[in-house]
Amino acid sequence: MKTTPLIKFFSAIVLFFLTSHSNLGQGELYPIERRKAILNFAEQFSNQKDSLYLKIQKLAAEKGIATSAKIGNLSIYLQSINPNGRPIYKSVFSNRAASIATKTNQFYSGGSLGINLTGKSDSLYGKLAVWDEQTVRVTHQELTGRILPQEKTVTYGEHSTHVGGTMIASGIFNPEARGMAFEATLKSWDFQNDDSKISAASPNLLVSNHSYGAIAGWSYDSDVNKYRWYGDDKMSVSEDYVFGFYDDDAQAKDKIAYNSPYYLMVAAAGNSADENGPTAGQYYLIGNTKDSSNVVRATNTGFNTVASPATAKNLLSVGAAEPLASPPVKPTDVAITSFSSRGPTDDGRIKPEIIGIGKDLFSTGYLSNTDYERMSGTSMATPQVSGSLFLLQQLNLQLNKKFMWASTLRGLVTHTAFDVGQAGPDYTSGWGLLDMEKAGKMLQNKDKSYSISEETLQNGGSKKMDLIASGKGQLHVTIAWTDPAYEGSNGKVLPIIPSSVNSRIPMLMNDLDIRLQSEDGQLLPFILDPDNPAKAAVAGDNIRDNIEQILVKNVVPGKSYSLTVSHKGTLKNSKQDYALLISGMGGKAYCAISAQNKSNILTKFALGSYSNSVSTSQDFTQNAIPVEIGSKIPIDLTYGSAQSKQTKVFVDWNQDGDFDDSGEMILDSGILTAGTFSGNASNFPVTETGQYYRMRVVTELGNNASLAASCGSISSGEIEEYVILTTNASNDISALSISSPTGSYCATSTSSSLNILVKNQGLKDQVNVPYELKILQNGIQVGKYSGTIAEIISGKETEETVSGNFNLLAGQAYTFELTTLLSTDQNTLNNTYSLVKTIENPSAPIVSGIQCSGLSELTLTATSGTPLWYNSDNALVGSGLNIKVPSNSKYSASYNDFSGGIGPKTKSEFGGGTYYGSFGPTVIVEAKVPIILESARIYVGTAGRITFDVINKETGNIVSSVTKTVKASRTLSSGGSTGQLVDDKKDEGLVVNLNLQIPIAGTYYLSQTCLDGASIYRSNRSKSDTINLPDNIGYPYSIPNILNIPGAFSKEIYLQGFYYFYDMKFKSLGCPSPRANANISIKDTPIASISPVGDLTVCQGATVSIQGNASENTVIQWYLNGKAITGATSLSYKATTKGKFEMVASYAGSCPVTTQALTINVGTIPTPAVSYSTGILKAPSNANAYQWYFGITAITGANQASYIPIQSGAYQVKVTDTNGCLAVSDYINVVILATKKENPYQQLTLFPNPAREFLQLGLPDQSMLDEYHIEIWDLQGKKVLEKTISTSSISDSSISMDVRSLPSGSYVLRMADYPSQSPVKFIKY
Repeated sequence: MKTTPLIKFFSAIVLFFLTSHSNLGQGELYPIERRKAILNFAEQFSNQKDSLYLKIQKLAAEKGIATSAKIGNLSIYLQSINPNGRPIYKSVFSNRAASIATKTNQFYSGGSLGINLTGKSDSLYGKLAVWDEQTVRVTHQELTGRILPQEKTVTYGEHSTHVGGTMIASGIFNPEARGMAFEATLKSWDFQNDDSKISAASPNLLVSNHSYGAIAGWSYDSDVNKYRWYGDDKMSVSEDYVFGFYDDDAQAKDKIAYNSPYYLMVAAAGNSADENGPTAGQYYLIGNTKDSSNVVRATNTGFNTVASPATAKNLLSVGAAEPLASPPVKPTDVAITSFSSRGPTDDGRIKPEIIGIGKDLFSTGYLSNTDYERMSGTSMATPQVSGSLFLLQQLNLQLNKKFMWASTLRGLVTHTAFDVGQAGPDYTSGWGLLDMEKAGKMLQNKDKSYSISEETLQNGGSKKMDLIASGKGQLHVTIAWTDPAYEGSNGKVLPIIPSSVNSRIPMLMNDLDIRLQSEDGQLLPFILDPDNPAKAAVAGDNIRDNIEQILVKNVVPGKSYSLTVSHKGTLKNSKQDYALLISGMGGKAYCAISAQNKSNILTKFALGSYSNSVSTSQDFTQNAIPVEIGSKIPIDLTYGSAQSKQTKVFVDWNQDGDFDDSGEMILDSGILTAGTFSGNASNFPVTETGQYYRMRVVTELGNNASLAASCGSISSGEIEEYVILTTNASNDISALSISSPTGSYCATSTSSSLNILVKNQGLKDQVNVPYELKILQNGIQVGKYSGTIAEIISGKETEETVSGNFNLLAGQAYTFELTTLLSTDQNTLNNTYSLVKTIENPSAPIVSGIQCSGLSELTLTATSGTPLWYNSDNALVGSGLNIKVPSNSKYSASYNDFSGGIGPKTKSEFGGGTYYGSFGPTVIVEAKVPIILESARIYVGTAGRITFDVINKETGNIVSSVTKTVKASRTLSSGGSTGQLVDDKKDEGLVVNLNLQIPIAGTYYLSQTCLDGASIYRSNRSKSDTINLPDNIGYPYSIPNILNIPGAFSKEIYLQGFYYFYDMKFKSLGCPSPRANANISIKDTPIASISPVGDLTVCQGATVSIQGNASENTVIQWYLNGKAITGATSLSYKATTKGKFEMVASYAGSCPVTTQALTINVGTIPTPAVSYSTGILKAPSNANAYQWYFGITAITGANQASYIPIQSGAYQVKVTDTNGCLAVSDYINVVILATKKENPYQQLTLFPNPAREFLQLGLPDQSMLDEYHIEIWDLQGKKVLEKTISTSSISDSSISMDVRSLPSGSYVLRMADYPSQSPVKFIKY
């Protein structure tokens, strides 16, 4: 199985700011003058980085430092050399499910946002990019036409192609591989000298992906089975200073970001958090050398494991979360991978800022145009984020006719992230898991509770605004800005000296602040403590981050706040652009109410489990009362008076500042004198969690009909104010989907299967959950199935296969309706899912048969597909377009009507085995027809997840995949062992529904990968229990004409034992068709012959025409050396290569006849080798004819094998062999020193023209120079080659120039030393 290990794939500044906006031309990011300034900086900075890159390469050569190397599975590339001489290397850090977990799929058709965005737009074309180890495979079937390679030399990369696919793969051919922006275009660069390329490209980009970074600390080299240490002992012996350090690369990327404010770089945080290094005392290697050491160093484990460029301030760094089948419901649903690098940076900034799904992502592979594979790493999480963010820019353009600043985009995704772990940000998950649905809703702002603004703060200035909390979520304020790159007093980053290790000096240049003021006091933003990185975030003065957030925990709808934006110190460049994002605002002040005479009538108020003692009118809004959505709310009132009174309870469900809308009075006690009253809230319409609602309890003495008004005044009584907060229901089961296991909806009158998917959205685990599946036609029920799901864990999905007798007619439309029936379900709005499908109506195959006269067999033929053939006894006799069968029966054919089983029923048929989580061999399946593995029995030693893959043997492509959550079927305790577990004779196993598709005939591997602690059983012996079952059992297993399982494969084929899958059930892929009878016709054997047109021996590059003759209505196929020639099916054929040619004529494969063979010979003549000795030029003497040339001019009479030159210059000979085939020698320079010959070149002359490898330059007479400067330009005006040639290379007024590096085309050569000579055009072929 192609599963990539967790390698390290992750995988004076210009003073310009955008202070105003206008509607620019389509796709334009900046106004013309601003764009000129940006381009000017980008070009200058790019040139600086080019120069620096060349210096580093030169220094590396001088010091013998490798510029690249292969370390185990890791390719590393030199990035820089620090002042201590330590080389810094960089490397890459090594979908549909990912898009679901982060809710990117809600941007697609049918999503909750009501939009259909895919990244496709003229305004977005070319604005998404990736820098990676190599180029994304441009010809992959999921990427064709949408990868825009930017390098001169294109080399496809595994990591690059996987990353690019996660960003934009179409998912047309394999929906599981669909990328985030699956119709976008993607520019692709390699990361060599990346800062120069990024700077040059930045003015035209919105988002780019960078799944790579500096190698730091420990890295395991699998080639030598040793760790390597990449630290710098001059900085620290125990730890690598690169972790958390703000270096030149981070500074460069901040400069680029600052110059192009719409451009956001998204970078992988790294995979270093679980690199523990060797045990103490064990030897390891130093960097990329053979030097070893056993000095004890710190492990990479845990915090402070993020390296550059992810340490930059203005890019978005991404960590990796474990896979999620569905969006999380609660923070504990999300787990961070062990390898995902943690913050902080040295100065304490939050890294990573966001997390995405980064483990076992299925995406495009690079080996072929149909390759797919799984990879893990922050490299995989990062493109999931970057591709998704591109859709946010598309949505903003659609809504607001402009793009967002990069700082706005960073602020938006961190503001709306799904909080993970402890409340607030942390150094493990940043601000949380990307939540695209929430970000999209904030942009849409349909309920007017959000605000996104882009503003500028002047030096010494501040800005204020008033807010009223709406209760529509927490009141949440974020400020984000693109900060100028850090520059110390010398304009550089911190020096590479020991005191810079873990320096807390802030890298922030412009420190903006937000403060939120209410009547209760001032609220400050989140801060973290870098010296105690595991400590939860608290409120404080943030002096480190260029993203600050304030979150109001106790939201009171209608409460007023004042927000202030200010700054510390002096703003660099005198001003700072920033984005301000607010949610939970837009509320209204609540209608007032007062009691003319306050009286403590109500002494106790209870709502559900909440109970509160009351004394006169009070405000209890400081702590919201949690209420589960869909719950029945019991309310209990206790009075301290027997007087006549009335109590009413109001809730402002529509959050409009009053309580007079329909349904907002949820309880009315009526006039009573009793000391208590109990009742249930009459209305609870809310289905969204995290909402805050004002609740008002009014009690008034009296006995008239208008007591206890919600607003205004009451005569005598009391008023209490509360806030209720909606939370997840304890009991909430939702119906998610209905699907066919095969992807086809087939006609049936007997047993049929459908897959249903349900999710436990509630907080409690549920058991024995009933459900019902109805089938309706035109609103009338025609089928029904009821079932029970044994268990659904909170926050998890469960898939069930429903099998029943459904009468479904071909060509008819049906509605499939799934309903969950949990009796205690608190939210019934998500209990039903409906799907409308038209039942497929496949046609029978078109078939025929031919029997040759006098033969006892016949050939059966179909026009298309892979039919199954049956004889008159209904026995399966073959499959495919053409088969040969005996002529003693009648035959028929159909499509896709096979079903059957294969293999041993249980593991008891073998003598023994073990359970393990890392078994290597994979089962070999030789499929004769398209087929689907419906189910198999497996034996599970320990619980977890198991991924089952079908892999094409020839290409390595994963063609089908499914992951199953499994419980242990083994009854014995594992005792915590991680090794192989002994057989359990009592283990009855589990039947898992796999529905793995094999789409075409071929050889495949059926693999299993255990995840999350799972282990699976395999039979290790072929000899069974010799007492109870004495037979010897093992491979192969076969269903004739359908499939064969010959063994299992690892490094060799295993033929004994049996692996993993028992009692396998297969069926045809697709819906069965009616059968068609084959009509047999009898034919005479056809006649056929071939003959050449001309000679059978030709020169290289020439062709031989061969003409065939055959009986009418025959099918023709030409063969070369016994192999069929693709596409050669007509009576004539032109041979271009030597070999034995034959033609076969048949009646659609029946009665074939083969012609006599013709052998074609191709005359080849080697390039003649010319020598010059004792004044004589000599060519090989075995040619038939000769012609010598001086330059490009034929020498009259020079037609012998030798020639005596009479002047210095370049000579060449053309020779012809006995077959008339021509060969041309290379030029040879001859220098005749005896006399000075007349210069034959009156002007700059080029020959030969056209040229293939070398170009001769004939130079006119002029003063001899020390060297000659030659330039070659293409016809677009681009200089493509420049050389300086010394005088010593000149022979008799001519120079030989190597042009092999030039691609074919037309060029112009210019010599700066001959200004009077016009440039000369030549052709390179």
